[in-house]
Amino acid sequence: MKIGILGLGTVGGGVWDILSTTKFQEYDIKVKAALVRNKSKYISYEEQGLNLTLEPYEILNDPEIDTVVEVMGGIDKPYEYIKYALSQGKHVVTANKAVLAKHMEEFLALAKNHNAALLYEASVGGGIPLIKPLKQNARINNFYEISGILNGTSNFILSKMSKEGLEFADVLKQAQEKGYAEQDPSDDIDGTDMARKISVLSSTIFKKHLPLEQIQINGIRHIEKQDMDIAKKAGCDIKLIARSTYEDNNYKAAVEPVILKQNSIFAQVSDAYNIGMAKGDNLSEVSFYGEGAGRYATANAVVSDLLDIYNLEAIEHLAVDFSSTKVNPILADYYVRLNDTNKIEELKAKLSAYNLINLHKGAFIAEKITSSEIKNYADEINVANQNYFIARLDDALIPSELL
Repeated sequence: MKIGILGLGTVGGGVWDILSTTKFQEYDIKVKAALVRNKSKYISYEEQGLNLTLEPYEILNDPEIDTVVEVMGGIDKPYEYIKYALSQGKHVVTANKAVLAKHMEEFLALAKNHNAALLYEASVGGGIPLIKPLKQNARINNFYEISGILNGTSNFILSKMSKEGLEFADVLKQAQEKGYAEQDPSDDIDGTDMARKISVLSSTIFKKHLPLEQIQINGIRHIEKQDMDIAKKAGCDIKLIARSTYEDNNYKAAVEPVILKQNSIFAQVSDAYNIGMAKGDNLSEVSFYGEGAGRYATANAVVSDLLDIYNLEAIEHLAVDFSSTKVNPILADYYVRLNDTNKIEELKAKLSAYNLINLHKGAFIAEKITSSEIKNYADEINVANQNYFIARLDDALIPSELL
């Protein structure tokens, strides 16, 4: 087995490190070349015997390379390279949930037509073995729900806010200093990263593609200490959770902050750790927990996929229905907090058809509503996004418990 690695950053370097250990000397696996942007930056790898190239098609057109590892990040270039590799009959292992969520239909068709494997364990949950066991269990289970804390950055921020009573901006700065958050953390704190992951997971277990643009997304950018204080006073916590369900031919999907009891499983997941939970007719409920990111955690998932290809365990093509479908928002009870005191009564008037429970001057609960309805009403009265925060109440939480 000869491998070409596209990208030798954190994850790509970790893959090389793992494959270079003595443990892998028993396998006939060799990294023939790696794509980099600047050879001088990676001179230590050349000194270890790794061939570096600035030209992606030197790898993609090499007849000896049968497997391509894509760990570059981004969408456009990875899309081009993965598409080309599969069209040449090369197996592909990727950690790129962004390109998968957007182009999975085309990739799966190419993989099937050219008898190539497309594996993506590292795209969701970092080092947590999640995709493979879900694929295996989807053969014998009808799954009806997948949910989880699938982003280490947002969970680190919320954990710190909860434990130390800090404001969002202060914890975000800490996360950036520790390397948990990018300088532009938008994908993490706005929920986009997690939405891509729940789209990939839904395709895996429901065999149905849920388009990213139809997933209800509310991030944590506008959470404040006062929101966490209200939750903690009631013995609760706030977590950013992705959830996708299937029932009676009806799909629902959302990424949103959720207020849940501190003794719940998700509330126990702290710092940059992740958890995924699936429910099916035979399994009832199964959970996967571990490090959601990091050099070796993610590289470990990539290498696991490589070993499946090496052992001829991976040429099974996922059959996903990509026909158009409506993805509905989640109907639930929602916590709403406004900083603009001039607008709060206007918003309540707009929501008068729903049962409202006042918490304090700037916060209330609206029962049996969708977050998109709340946002639409807020837009009608020109409430600025930074002036309000919405969180769903967990199904096990009674609204009056927040009083």
